[in-house]
Amino acid sequence: MLIRNDTAVRNTTLSPGPAQPAATAGSGFQAALSAAAQTGATEIRADDQPPTHWTDDGLASIIGGRDGAVIPKDPINWDSKGDRELTAEDIARLKEKYDVDRLSSQQYYDLLSDLTQLGALSGEDCMDAHSVRFQGPTVLFIPHDEKFSQLRWNRNRTGSPPSILSDGVDILMEHLAWTRSEQCRVMNPSITTAEWAQYRDGIQRNIQARQRLMVLMDQLR
Repeated sequence: MLIRNDTAVRNTTLSPGPAQPAATAGSGFQAALSAAAQTGATEIRADDQPPTHWTDDGLASIIGGRDGAVIPKDPINWDSKGDRELTAEDIARLKEKYDVDRLSSQQYYDLLSDLTQLGALSGEDCMDAHSVRFQGPTVLFIPHDEKFSQLRWNRNRTGSPPSILSDGVDILMEHLAWTRSEQCRVMNPSITTAEWAQYRDGIQRNIQARQRLMVLMDQLR
């Protein structure tokens, strides 16, 4: 289940993002997944539903590669709203269980499961922190296309999960700044102010999801 993160910037119909930027993983998400699985669908078309590749297996394949390096034994709570603060007891238990700076791919997936089950990390942020997932106009950009298209999570990346998340934030912020440059405006003369706003809002959402996950991981140091 390969997720082409760079397709988002091309605005293809099989984008890794939902049809609407404000889509949330609500209570209908799991029902929609079940229905899609029964019909063999590869994408949920309803505007308020995330795409069907956001499953436990899908996230495990992003984190661990396609050779089964991560086994999704514990489920992700995709319906989590991420509106619960970790208690002192939660933090102590998670610190005892995980060393966030020395996580294996399996341990990292397991931590995401725990954080979503506790309600501290939303299903939506769990999606956005591991991909580039937004829609907008077709944008021509250089030289950031190489960095941007490589912005994906996989087990071959070096460094701890917090450092990989931090790298992702840096790349996204650099790209966001570039969209406001004169070179970008010259290369993309037909894009309207409203379209740029939509495009930048999507980048900001991906940045913020990574930052929220980094804050949670900082609490566990």
